[in-house]
Amino acid sequence: MGNKAGKLLANQLKSKYLQTKIPYILSKSQIKIYNPTDIVNELASFYEELYNLDANENTHTPDKTEILTYLEKIQLPKISQQQNNALTTPFTESEVAAAIKSLPRHKAPGPDGLPNYYYLKLEPYLSPHITKLFNKIKETGHFPRTMLEAYVITLPKPNKPPTSCGNLRPISLLNADVKLYAKLVATRLKPLLSTLVSEEQAGFTIPDFAWTSSTGQLVNVCPGS
Repeated sequence: MGNKAGKLLANQLKSKYLQTKIPYILSKSQIKIYNPTDIVNELASFYEELYNLDANENTHTPDKTEILTYLEKIQLPKISQQQNNALTTPFTESEVAAAIKSLPRHKAPGPDGLPNYYYLKLEPYLSPHITKLFNKIKETGHFPRTMLEAYVITLPKPNKPPTSCGNLRPISLLNADVKLYAKLVATRLKPLLSTLVSEEQAGFTIPDFAWTSSTGQLVNVCPGS
């Protein structure tokens, strides 16, 4: 109906809004918080405390030296020099184009507002520029800061009231370009996984990025889905 949403779409959006609406949040002292800004701050404080192991005095966070010492003691499968060379060669435009064409269409965009369909529609024009960007990232180990930004939204857990921080599950909406980079790395690693990971290993999904520094420097990249 032109630029105006019809009743069908409006009713669907209203139903979705009512399912995810947070009328108030209970603080630690069980006080009801109604102000939207205070609700956001309460959620941020809750998840920061939940996921930030450094803030927990009872949890020991190993440093880099401890991690390397541990890894030296165990026998892990290794790739050959030839395989390593294949993994570290510059990305090609055909690889980038294939990664773009594999993107699902109906996914929410990240902070840059560019959905997957934007990349799918303009793939011939974008692939050369994205290839140059990704090779620069792989060479320097640094991402543009905006590329690593994400929207964190909360989804109510099934059959639980959305009035408690613990009843809300946070998810991150990433930009499509950073997911494209992860897809390229995962595609190159896929043929080698059978020699590195046991067939019996199951039960979880490896994250696209293990961790990144606040400056946008890539610290570690893992294959992801």
